[in-house]
Amino acid sequence: MMIPYCSRVARIALAGSMALAVHAADFTVGSVSGDAQAKRPGLSYAAVKTGDAFGSGTVVRTGADGRIAAQFDARNGFVALPETTVRVDGGAASIQAGVRLVLDSGRVESALTAWPAGVAYEIDSAVGTFTARGTAFATGYRLGPLGEFIGDAPVAAGEVEFAAPECSVPYVTANGALNVTRTVGLESVLIEITAGGNPLTVVVGDRHRISVAAGSTVRIGVALRHKKRFAAIWVQSGTAVVGDRSVTPGDKALFIDGNNVLPNGGGIAFMEAVRVESSAHAQSLLPGLTPERLAELRATQRSGARAVIDSAVGAGVLPMYQPPFVPERPISMDLSPSGTP
Repeated sequence: MMIPYCSRVARIALAGSMALAVHAADFTVGSVSGDAQAKRPGLSYAAVKTGDAFGSGTVVRTGADGRIAAQFDARNGFVALPETTVRVDGGAASIQAGVRLVLDSGRVESALTAWPAGVAYEIDSAVGTFTARGTAFATGYRLGPLGEFIGDAPVAAGEVEFAAPECSVPYVTANGALNVTRTVGLESVLIEITAGGNPLTVVVGDRHRISVAAGSTVRIGVALRHKKRFAAIWVQSGTAVVGDRSVTPGDKALFIDGNNVLPNGGGIAFMEAVRVESSAHAQSLLPGLTPERLAELRATQRSGARAVIDSAVGAGVLPMYQPPFVPERPISMDLSPSGTP
């Protein structure tokens, strides 16, 4: 039976798109210095040398003096800077995906002088995902001493988008930078964002919008079960704007809903509850804890989780009656250590 023409065209287009995605994931080492290794899927780490070629799923890592410059082609590539571990994934699973760098730790610089239109380029880490097309930017990620996820992205050219489970920054523009810290709990998340060079727009829960002025730092508290209903902000330095309201450090912690600053008081108590709950959970995931310390952190997390809800109810942001609350119960499903369902 002859396959209809439109179906044949669709299959050819699909195959071509997948081939492009797979090809984009292959890379060659343009230059290397110091302690630099790579691990192909199913194999062990081995030293890297100039001219080595790798495919999707390869992990590269550098030591304190290591550096690997990788090329997808003559005009597109990335550099793994010292003390970096990153996996290079291809787009075979989806025709919409081109290259995905999974940054376990460290820093990579990306130069996409002629990146193919419509092909995604992502750098993913526990702090969130940075997505760019046709740009030059750097991305760093590290785990903080208290279990917090810390990342940054200065942009030299083009635009970069940042997305985490509870918030996003639609664009970081050329000569601007985003610095972000996420402390992830079971019931809440504390986010700190600094806008470097240019202003940023932060969207929380897909609906609460905060405009952060260049050079300003804002803290955002989110109750995960109610992130679409409200959030709280506290400008640490500089200014931010919600709707037509300018917010400064003197305003302290404020509740927001969409583009509105709510008149409810009690924001300070809520932000402190978020800090306690998220920090206790983040620390409980760190290695090397004694059983006593782990039990202490879990008890603090449970009391902090109750305080998150109680403070919101006390402020009138949530109604007095809430369903039976069990802090250990997942929001809808278990969260991973990165806070991603």
